[in-house]
Amino acid sequence: MFNLDMHTHTTHFRKRKVKEIILRAMDRGCHGCVSTEHFHSYPPGDFVDNYRRFADMAGEEGFVVFEGAEITLQHMDFLVYGLNMEEILDAGSTKTIKGLIERVHSYGGILIQAHPLRKMKRTIELKMDGWELNGREAKEKNIALRGLGEALGLLITAGSDAHRGVGLGTVFTSFEEQPKDNKDLVDMIRGNKHQACI
Repeated sequence: MFNLDMHTHTTHFRKRKVKEIILRAMDRGCHGCVSTEHFHSYPPGDFVDNYRRFADMAGEEGFVVFEGAEITLQHMDFLVYGLNMEEILDAGSTKTIKGLIERVHSYGGILIQAHPLRKMKRTIELKMDGWELNGREAKEKNIALRGLGEALGLLITAGSDAHRGVGLGTVFTSFEEQPKDNKDLVDMIRGNKHQACI
């Protein structure tokens, strides 16, 4: 099994503590993460540089980092998976949720609702690909979310939503094997070759 924390904000991790943060996550059984930084919080160049900097540091420890983003539109937060940085920058330039869905899908990616309890009805109405089990929510709420999401036929992922290193790897998504790249990651999610672990 290969365990990925699917919702992380690595820019907030204290640089001198990165090795310690990663080793702690690995001790929890986490093999990597998707860096889903807040897209609109940084100029595009800084957004890309922040990802590359953390990915390089993590790679030195054997911790795998995939590209992703958390994009906010109309007071809703969306996790983008399966796109490279150039594609993320393009998708993030859209101004509507409908446009974002179309752009992400045009690149073969998926859009997962972050912290869905905040806007659950809209998630269902918008026909999102799925929603996450968020590590900052109570376990019983995540259990209920999993059941409802599965009943609705949604894809379910799990991530810590770590803004500080202490939370990295506390919640993750387990895959049958290590995804080869961003596209393989979403293919495995679509093929239900994963399990959200809380």
